Amino acid sequence: MNVYSVRYSVNRKKEYQIKTVIYEENGIVSVIKEPYTKYGENHIYNIYKNYELLKNSAMNLAVPILKGNVIEFPFIVGESLDEKLIKHVNEEDIKSFKDKIIWFKTMLEKDELIEFIVTEPFERIFGTDHSFVGSKSLSVSNIDSNFDNLIINSNNEITIIDYEWVFDFPIPLDFILYRSISSFISKYQLPRTFLEAIQDLFVEMGITKNLLISFDKMEQNFTSFIGHNTQMYSNYLKNISSYKNSNDIHIFEQEINGYLQLFWSSNEIFSEDLSTKINLTTENQKQFIEIDLPESPINLLRIDPTTFVSDIDLYGSVIIGEKELNIFDLVISTIDCVIIENKETQKGNVISSSGDPQILLKHPLLNNITQKKLKIELSYSKSIENSLSMAFNVKNNEIKDLINKNEVLEDEILNLVQKKEQLSLETINLSQEINALNVKLEESNRVIQEKVETIEKIITSKVWKILKRMKLVKI
Repeated sequence: MNVYSVRYSVNRKKEYQIKTVIYEENGIVSVIKEPYTKYGENHIYNIYKNYELLKNSAMNLAVPILKGNVIEFPFIVGESLDEKLIKHVNEEDIKSFKDKIIWFKTMLEKDELIEFIVTEPFERIFGTDHSFVGSKSLSVSNIDSNFDNLIINSNNEITIIDYEWVFDFPIPLDFILYRSISSFISKYQLPRTFLEAIQDLFVEMGITKNLLISFDKMEQNFTSFIGHNTQMYSNYLKNISSYKNSNDIHIFEQEINGYLQLFWSSNEIFSEDLSTKINLTTENQKQFIEIDLPESPINLLRIDPTTFVSDIDLYGSVIIGEKELNIFDLVISTIDCVIIENKETQKGNVISSSGDPQILLKHPLLNNITQKKLKIELSYSKSIENSLSMAFNVKNNEIKDLINKNEVLEDEILNLVQKKEQLSLETINLSQEINALNVKLEESNRVIQEKVETIEKIITSKVWKILKRMKLVKI
């Protein structure tokens, strides 16, 4: 077996945590999903049931095979709707971009449509907003219809490769469209002209700003329901009309080499709106990057140096007014990466362990209202990706084993607690029985004592003594 990738979806409630593996065996590439812990077994079965719910869809489905608590899909080769859309962005072809999204909506509308009504499952998962009553809805909704989950063949047919979240109660069709577009916007930082094109599309489709705000609340409620510890999508409405980015020309060359992304924040909350992406050049080639930062106060910076597991040689500085600071002197923490700093050269070696390494920077001078700039020199190598992926896979399996052992211990503790509670109940019952017997014993002792006293009185009486002398009684 040749394993291409392993992904752990563990930033959810434990009953939704799964592991996804893409692998090749005997020349056949497949995708398997399995529970990360025993608590996720029902979720895997639900994915299989989703296939049954969707099999009458106008779109094709990657056909699953359920093997115990593991579900397997064929790997579908082709170009995704996501890839087609980003090509139109690269070519600055707004018309084709809008036409593709409209075409996608017509594909959604080919499935069974009903009027939206309020249901208990909808309120429990998506909230109590009832402004959608009467709107066009799907009887069965795959809200996982992100553009990168839709593979298009030469006959313009769509195959859905992921349908983890499917619901058989009314959900507004426009919410599914909104969610797909929001995912696309969160993945790429679109030029202003394309954001405006999306705004125009929503207006043409009758999707008002108030509806979009309601959809955003639905998404927040959904991510809370499944237990995401971070928001999957950002509210793209925020400051969209004033969107500016001096690096537009760098962003959508969509190279296979991924990109570096820089975030800045004044309140310790990061968003795509306050960030910029720079495409990376080819492997083992030095690249020089300069990014102008806002002159307004900045509380935190975050550098995501690559979008893959890699070994990165990094050197950089933050220029604040006339002062230049080494970026490694500003580092306060890292996520999914480690930094090995060379104090003599002031350069660092960054080892990323995932596709989302993050370096957090902080310095009091960043709060100054003055000119600021980030300068970086970097080169990267992917040669360690396989070995690191295998190592982290081993560690994740070890963690999984420890979690399973911990779950066994938790079950044992629960059983002992239940036994203790049972014994406590039995002890209480026994105590009550003992108390009742003690009461009876005390009553018996009292009766006996009374009889003893009566007998004592009799045998000491004059009549008894006379009878005794007359030998009419025997002792």
